[in-house]
Amino acid sequence: MRLLKLKAWIFCAVCWAGAPDRIQQELHVRIPMRDGVHLSANIFKPAGAVRLPTLLVRTPYGKGAGLTATYRPFVERGYAVVIQDVRGRHASEGVFEPFRQETNDNEDTLNWIARQNWSNQRIGMLGGSYLGIVQWKAALLDSPYLKAIFPVVSGCDDYLDRFYSYGGALKLGQRLEWMSQNLRNPGSPKPEFQRFILQLPVRLADRAATGQTIDFFQKALDHPAYDSFWKSLSTREQLGRIRVPVFSLGGWYDNFVESDLEAFRILRGSSRPHRIMIGPWPHSMSYEFPGVEFGPQARFPIRKLQLDWFDYWVKSPPRSDKTSAPILQPPARIFVMGANRWRDEQEWPLARARLSSFYLSSRGRANSLDGDGLLHRRRPGNQPVDQFVYDPRNPVPTAGGPVCCSPGMYRAHNIQMVPGTS
Repeated sequence: MRLLKLKAWIFCAVCWAGAPDRIQQELHVRIPMRDGVHLSANIFKPAGAVRLPTLLVRTPYGKGAGLTATYRPFVERGYAVVIQDVRGRHASEGVFEPFRQETNDNEDTLNWIARQNWSNQRIGMLGGSYLGIVQWKAALLDSPYLKAIFPVVSGCDDYLDRFYSYGGALKLGQRLEWMSQNLRNPGSPKPEFQRFILQLPVRLADRAATGQTIDFFQKALDHPAYDSFWKSLSTREQLGRIRVPVFSLGGWYDNFVESDLEAFRILRGSSRPHRIMIGPWPHSMSYEFPGVEFGPQARFPIRKLQLDWFDYWVKSPPRSDKTSAPILQPPARIFVMGANRWRDEQEWPLARARLSSFYLSSRGRANSLDGDGLLHRRRPGNQPVDQFVYDPRNPVPTAGGPVCCSPGMYRAHNIQMVPGTS
């Protein structure tokens, strides 16, 4: 027993002593969950500090081997930062089951942090995509320790954001590409996009993409409609329960922007001052569209926004008026493309907005690159029928719009799938 304690002491001493710039770090800390599974986390703190506010990041993409430039500013600002591998991923134990695991694991992790002697029991959460999804799940807990969240490009509904479109079409390319990047058997080469996207039957597409059967993909195929299964998982269906202040960040070219805006609309009906910001970004804000420039204003100091948000809600109880502090204004900030400038608004949808109807029109020859198809403000009269042949093995390429998670992937791969087109 003494030998084990000595080894543990040496391990911790090495971890903490090796941290630069007076930042203490403890790597691969095992955090117990209620079912006996242990999740692995890295902890970073200002040296010598006690009773710190904490920022929690929970990720399926690997917590890393040390403090990165992304999170260093938060530690330097006086926060403890905890970065944790979610269940079944990287150094954490258990089986990765994203539909069900995050609620309990969020709660157990928040409670564990609150019990530590370096914690002042005030916690915020941040991160994008899946890292934002877990924040929404945590916000539903109404934990006394969680004081604010800052989800980025995350959406709030598994069915509408990640698996099916609003019209019910399966987002096959999005899910399979993500799975092939993150869940394929270790050591196996990444398969070509065409191989798994054209796999029939679709039930075997997960094997083509990853080399194994993926349980949550099979469950998604079992529920093609927005039924009770999806509603029970949806944060969107439960937004009325959220009491935690939310600053949501989205992109006009991101697949999840509709859900981000809808969540803001619903949350604005509560007494908490929530915020949203939508910029000219796809799922990755660092991506630059070839040949497109939105101007210098499009590059916004996101890190400063996050620091100010957490300073107000997490670092200490807010002392100023809860509706007039600068960090709470404006409620909505949107980037207007074309004009290439930010515009501040009080709500979404905009109260002054007016719906306009447009109608498809042609003389029967819209089905070509140089066709005669038009959009009209007036309803057209009787017109010839336009026809096209739909072949799922020779699809029309996606050439724009909000997609996830690689902005260039769909256009490039779909063009490859349609030889001879221009």
